[in-house]
Amino acid sequence: MEYFMKGKSALTLLLAGIFSCGTCQATGAEVTSESVFNILNSTGAATDKSYLSLNPDKYPNYRLLIHSAKLKNEIKSHYTKDEIQGLLTLTENTRKLTLTEKPWGTFILASTFEDDKTAAETHYDAVWLRDSLWGYMALVSDQGNSVAAKKVLLTLWDYMSTPDQIKRMQDVISNPKRLDGVPGQMNAVHIRFDSNSPVMADVQEEGKPQLWNHKQNDALGLYLDLLIQAIDTGTINAEDWQKGDRLKSVALLIAYLDKANFYVMEDSGAWEEDARLNTSSVALVTSGLERLSNLLSKKDSVFVSDLLREAKANELDEPLSTTRLNHLIDKGYERITLQLDLGGESPGYLEKDKHYREADA
Repeated sequence: MEYFMKGKSALTLLLAGIFSCGTCQATGAEVTSESVFNILNSTGAATDKSYLSLNPDKYPNYRLLIHSAKLKNEIKSHYTKDEIQGLLTLTENTRKLTLTEKPWGTFILASTFEDDKTAAETHYDAVWLRDSLWGYMALVSDQGNSVAAKKVLLTLWDYMSTPDQIKRMQDVISNPKRLDGVPGQMNAVHIRFDSNSPVMADVQEEGKPQLWNHKQNDALGLYLDLLIQAIDTGTINAEDWQKGDRLKSVALLIAYLDKANFYVMEDSGAWEEDARLNTSSVALVTSGLERLSNLLSKKDSVFVSDLLREAKANELDEPLSTTRLNHLIDKGYERITLQLDLGGESPGYLEKDKHYREADA
């Protein structure tokens, strides 16, 4: 089943998320890709026409690598109304989300393939927590897709509540050192699963779970943030959260993030690269905890009563206390502020270190 991301959401993704363009304007001087290439080539800044600068006068050394020849000539610093409509038409198929519905859940696959061989080689037919959450955000922005959006979010909640995920959280809570080193990549809460598995098991490789760096706290933070938001707005109700181990998994996740010291934990983050202390990961977890803290302050909330009761029954009430949550949130903000002051995403390394990164925070 396909769901279409309508104009406003798609345009936001297209211009802000993909192209990083400035504000669209209906009038003003046009900057085409060829004129930009001419400027870059004349100054010696670029010889490869896969590169493009959106504002060569202001940022002569800032360039984008364009992988899609189809879009190369469509990237400009300003757009007319007709050009925006043209972009929407050009990307119409790209902005369609294909949902896979099975008895055990509703999924947004990372990608789909026409043949099983390609899918098996890449595993991009699996379900990534992060990608599915972004897909959920696109769906929920359109009221006509609200039912599908809720199904996707509840499926992800069920994944986070599987026995395997619960055991991973419990093990780390008991012994946070399980997250250390390379073994910690598989001991962390997992962020990817096989949609063809009724129990949402790991992606398999030669009959065993594929080794993967699952230490990706940004995905956990985004999940917590969107889940609590859906509960707070009434999208998710008591009938939903009282099923299975859903409440237990929320309490465990908070305790897990606490014991992991998320604000100093190196993770692969959205980059899925070598583990580093990423500002974006800390920020998303902090946002999720802050949203939860705000909801917990609503003493008349049925969800709050149910969650705290479940937490107490599992001896997880301390991480959900106001004092502890505020401590975690403060630590998160301290880290975010420090790293942004130092330079961005993962600036706490020597500049020649492969872990050093300034951008994207």
